[in-house]
Amino acid sequence: MSFWVQMAEQVRRRVLRERTGDLLETARAGAEPCDLTILLGADGAIYISAASDWSLQQLISERQAEAGWRIRRRGCSVHVEARSGASCWSTSAAIQGVNPSPPRARSAPPLPGAWG
Repeated sequence: MSFWVQMAEQVRRRVLRERTGDLLETARAGAEPCDLTILLGADGAIYISAASDWSLQQLISERQAEAGWRIRRRGCSVHVEARSGASCWSTSAAIQGVNPSPPRARSAPPLPGAWG
C-alpha cells in the first residue's frame, strides 16, 4: 500500500472516530429510547432512518453511502456503530441519572367519608 493511501485511511479512521464520539454524546443527552441510522451519501447528502432490520453494512451498500452510523439508546446505555469503507468503529456509554425501572403508579386509598 502506498504512503498516500495509508495516510488517507488513517485520516478516514480518525474522522470516523470523532464523528462517532460526537453522535454518542448527543445520544447520551437525549431523554427517549432511539434506534436510528444515519448515512452519509457520496454526494454529501445525509439520510436518517428509523429502526431497520438490515445490518449497517447492508444499508451502506444498498444506498452506496460513504459512511454510516447506527445509534441505539435503550435503558441506561447508548451504543453507536460506525462504518466507512473498510473502517469500522463501535462504542458504548452509560447514561447517568436514568432509572431503568421507574416506580410503578399506585392508587391512593379512598378518603374517609368520600362515599357519603
